Amino acid sequence: MAQHLLLVDDNSLLLRFMSQLLGGEFPQAEIRPVETCAEARAAAKGWEPGVVLLDRMLPDGDGLVLLRELKTRFPAMLALVITGEMEEATPEDVREVILKPFDADDLVSSVQGALEARYCSAKELGPSSSQSHSLHAIRNQLSSLMAGIRAFQGDVVENAGDAEALCEIAKRYGDRLVLLVQETSEWVDQAGVIEGTTDISRRKLSE
Repeated sequence: MAQHLLLVDDNSLLLRFMSQLLGGEFPQAEIRPVETCAEARAAAKGWEPGVVLLDRMLPDGDGLVLLRELKTRFPAMLALVITGEMEEATPEDVREVILKPFDADDLVSSVQGALEARYCSAKELGPSSSQSHSLHAIRNQLSSLMAGIRAFQGDVVENAGDAEALCEIAKRYGDRLVLLVQETSEWVDQAGVIEGTTDISRRKLSE
């Protein structure tokens, strides 16, 4: 089955980088890079995207509004959202939120997990690939958690002398970071990657 990957980002340099990077990593995928909501709608005419990687804010609209529109047309499509802001919770219909700046390896891992989930059934994946997918999912969650911690640390340093701002930062990041820890713990439980380590991992993540 042909794999269709739609990239939507108004930063032309970043879009070109992602297109070349992912094209090299996934030669079996047909990749369509576009810069606006209008171009994304045009690209999806007569062509069903299996995975969409899109920026949260686009010049002609909200990326999440575009996503809901595409999901209505293509219910099986999986979505990865790129954003520079820490979200309080993962938006509905979004598989993963990727925080800027992101690491190229983490981006590849996230896209690989989405492509596998969209195009490979459990039978097609087989035991080893299923485990690989679980490992990718855990790595994605840990990457999101680490990105959130780095963003939190940066904001704290930047506002070190402003007590009111620090309180607001703690409130803004606290719930989201706790949620990411809980989601990561759930992935570890579901995967059971290394026998006998699940309970230990869960306790460490919850501490």
